[in-house]
Amino acid sequence: MTNDEFGYSVAISGTNAVVGAPGTNSFKGAVYFYSLVGGAWTLNTVSGTGGEITDPAATNYDDFGRTVAISGTNAVVGAYGTSTSQGAVYFYSLVGGAWTLNTVSGTGGKINDPAATTNDQFGVSVAISVLTRSLARAVPAHLKASPTSTVSSRALGR
Repeated sequence: MTNDEFGYSVAISGTNAVVGAPGTNSFKGAVYFYSLVGGAWTLNTVSGTGGEITDPAATNYDDFGRTVAISGTNAVVGAYGTSTSQGAVYFYSLVGGAWTLNTVSGTGGKINDPAATTNDQFGVSVAISVLTRSLARAVPAHLKASPTSTVSSRALGR
């Protein structure tokens, strides 16, 4: 698709990969999960989505998939344009061969900046670690009133 920005962000962990396409559908965005099967990367279509997973609450310019991270069978997807660029981060888990929104953490699969204001761009950077099952995010200093970056962590339930 023209201007979908497929591959803008890519993360690989073992035999799983996630590819962001934040320009899809007027920058609502999308991600694609792949598995390494028999030496070839294969699009995961088990979830019934044809392989494309979109922002569950999509609006134009959410930029879902602009940032992605994966660790084992858990992934996070940033959508920093959500809610007038307040931003959001979504959690996914590979369950029964399908990548699904992880609602186990009690967040409905999504977290927002608890002190969000317009243009905070929460989710502009994401990382995940299976060992600690936590998500870290950083907000660049130029987006906050203080001269330092803000870093926070949130535990994932599992």
